[in-house]
Amino acid sequence: MAEEESQNRLVAFFLDLSPIRMSGEQEILHPLRKYIQSEEEFDYSQFEQSVKNFNELRNKIRPLTSSRTMGIITEQTVATCIQYLKESESLRRRVPVNENHVRIRFSWYSMFNSSKKIGRFSIQFDQTCILFNIGIYYAIIGSCSNLYTPEGIKDACKYFRMAAGTFDRLKEFLTQYPEEAACAEFHESVLTFLSSLMLAQAQEMFYLLASVHINMGATALSKLANAAYVMYNAIASNNSVDSKWLYYAQVKKDALMALAHYNAAIAHTENKQFGYDVSRFSIAAGLLASAKKNLTKAIGRSISPWLDALTTAVNEKMRLAAKDNDIVYHEPVPSPNMLPALGSKNMVSAIEFEPVKPDEATDPFKLLIPVSVRLAESVYSEKSKDLVRGIEEEVSAKTDSAKALLNDLGLPGSLEAVQNPTGIPPSIIQKMRIVRNNGGTQVLFDHVLALSQRHADSLSKLSKAAETLREEELSDKNSRQRFGASWQRTPSHALTQSFFEDNAKLRVHCEHAKKSNDLAMEQMSAHQQSLQLLSADESTMLAQLPGTANTPSGPLVGSPALSKAVQDLGVCLTGLDKLVYEREEALKALKARSNEESIQDLLIAAGESKFESVYETALSKYDADLATIRQNLAKQEGIQVELQQANNRFAHARSNDTTLFARQSELQKVNQAFDVYSALLSQIQDGNQFYNDLDKRLQKLQRNCDDYVLARKTEEQDLIDEITRPQATVIPGSETNYAPPPGTNYPGGPGGYGAGPSAPVYTPPPQAQPPSYSNHPPRTNYAPTPTQNYGATPPSYQSNAYAPPAGAIGGTRAPPSYSTQQHQPPAYQPQQQQSQVHNSRAPPPFHVPQQQQQQQQQQPPPYQQSIFPS
Repeated sequence: MAEEESQNRLVAFFLDLSPIRMSGEQEILHPLRKYIQSEEEFDYSQFEQSVKNFNELRNKIRPLTSSRTMGIITEQTVATCIQYLKESESLRRRVPVNENHVRIRFSWYSMFNSSKKIGRFSIQFDQTCILFNIGIYYAIIGSCSNLYTPEGIKDACKYFRMAAGTFDRLKEFLTQYPEEAACAEFHESVLTFLSSLMLAQAQEMFYLLASVHINMGATALSKLANAAYVMYNAIASNNSVDSKWLYYAQVKKDALMALAHYNAAIAHTENKQFGYDVSRFSIAAGLLASAKKNLTKAIGRSISPWLDALTTAVNEKMRLAAKDNDIVYHEPVPSPNMLPALGSKNMVSAIEFEPVKPDEATDPFKLLIPVSVRLAESVYSEKSKDLVRGIEEEVSAKTDSAKALLNDLGLPGSLEAVQNPTGIPPSIIQKMRIVRNNGGTQVLFDHVLALSQRHADSLSKLSKAAETLREEELSDKNSRQRFGASWQRTPSHALTQSFFEDNAKLRVHCEHAKKSNDLAMEQMSAHQQSLQLLSADESTMLAQLPGTANTPSGPLVGSPALSKAVQDLGVCLTGLDKLVYEREEALKALKARSNEESIQDLLIAAGESKFESVYETALSKYDADLATIRQNLAKQEGIQVELQQANNRFAHARSNDTTLFARQSELQKVNQAFDVYSALLSQIQDGNQFYNDLDKRLQKLQRNCDDYVLARKTEEQDLIDEITRPQATVIPGSETNYAPPPGTNYPGGPGGYGAGPSAPVYTPPPQAQPPSYSNHPPRTNYAPTPTQNYGATPPSYQSNAYAPPAGAIGGTRAPPSYSTQQHQPPAYQPQQQQSQVHNSRAPPPFHVPQQQQQQQQQQPPPYQQSIFPS
């Protein structure tokens, strides 16, 4: 067993892959700072730390790309690169990095030619290089796994599969950005070679695990080795890569095929198929000789002892088998082309590398969206929704037309009454189960009542917001009447117009929703009995349907004409149902696409002057889907004509039995009730979504109103305090002559302030009589008392109309500003919603654990040595 273990491990050496090397430090800070500062709506201080962190993160991964020491590459290395990809993707969506706008040149050195530097003004190119390196890192981690343990072999297999998935993801990425395939490494043939190579090595690890630690049978081992051979053989003739890589693949394919024949020969011996084993051993010996020839061209003689040992083992097995056959068994030795084909068992596949997207919660640049882009995206959203609403109205009109026709023809009730003259038709039983599984019709009533309550709550919130504004306006009006001309500030009604406009708009939306709620209640009342039947048990439904007492269930026996009419009518109804279902599903997908679609990247890249062109290009992608739905609608006319004709034939051929007509009527009511039930379910979902969105808008409106009222009340109180503050007046005759104490000497010059002991006594000028004030004291500027804070600059009160804070209903507006004159209130700043700047902290630099350093200082296993000397 020890001998076999050694033989199986001899092929476990790996190709030395080095990552693409990044160039020196990139000039990122200055171009990003210049761009952010050029946009008036941005404050660079909000993003300064995030930009620095991004630059530090890039510098952190730069050393990883220049080192050929495998031991320093860990999972933390990959995590750091993925974090960098997330942040760079966020920047790519928001900053137009190109040669004409934000000039950041990303430079890299080729893996094939380390002296060749390639640079592009493209974040996508930078992402391409990082993604390629992640694939290489996975391969390096797999190569450094401890293959002496089952866990180490499993880890190696996993990382090789992850590397394959990364290279596959890179191929998909380059199909979106083919212009970024600027390096030879990014050619599709090279990436295909690397992906296939990783899977071949993963399959090889599976063979190693099965042969050494699982003690799998020889036949199964032969299949595993042959599957690895097939993978290596598929890439051994790829002329788009370096010749050393091809020689490596050829060495591996010969060695794996030799192991496949070696294990098959052992299986022949165990099955007493003498002669066959000799032939297999001979083939294995020839393949190992071929591998040793390619070995010198690929990796020198560093692993030739391993192949020599395997060759010795195979030759010894072949000698013993040939000797036993010559002396004992005397079986013919078949030629290689007479041997049965080897089986193959592939056990590996690539582990998908998910596309990297910024984390919404921790994205440091999520607020870095120009206002012009946000407004343009809002405009496009309305345009796309208008398209969807238009086709939705067309679909709704056609569906209503089809339902009206069916109702006029008494379908499908009349057909079900004939097909099932007794019992409950299967279609009705299925509809009853659907209703019961959803909680019955009582749940439907409860949901509609809940929507009505949400409508009342929304109106209450709107009234509360309006009342808050009116109370503030009344207070302002009373103060204006009280203080007259001294009340110098902008009237409230001039500042609250936008609030009341938003309030009125939301109230209109509420009234529209109320109409939908009222219509739902009317429909439920009109079909109440049938809806209750749908949620009842089958015995209740059976008792309600005419013609069901003690009669067997089954189709009504009629003439051949009736049978043909029933069949034709069923085909027409099925066709109509299919049309309605297909367009409803297409419409649902179209609405989902409209809700999820974002053209933010396109708008940022195009610039404001080309927004309309972006709109047209993006909207044109809806044309194919709209055309498909309209083709569906056009088919309905023909089906409806066929349906009417089939129904006429059916009406002439069926019986005129009164019980049958009564049964038809009841079944039709039940079918109509189910249609109402399905429509109400959809309306309830839309209603809940509407009120969820409305609640968010109401919260914003109420918050903005509260902020406005708080600011106005504070301003009002400050103004009242200033107007009503007691005014200091000078009383005639109360003046006191002031003379400095004798001997007082102030610094200064002779004859002026501080002239010395002989300074003249200060005598104030004659005081005039104070004026009389009829209504209020004069506006005199007095020095502030120590307990008051007038040192800060007061807010500006210049605007004529109030604009609510950012995020208010109706758009983004500035913080509130009001108008007064000659007023110095205590420093007060209205509360503003400030965007929290997310400080993206780069992960700590990875380091080699002490235990890992000790392992690196030890002599690595022979199969871990590089096949290319550094």
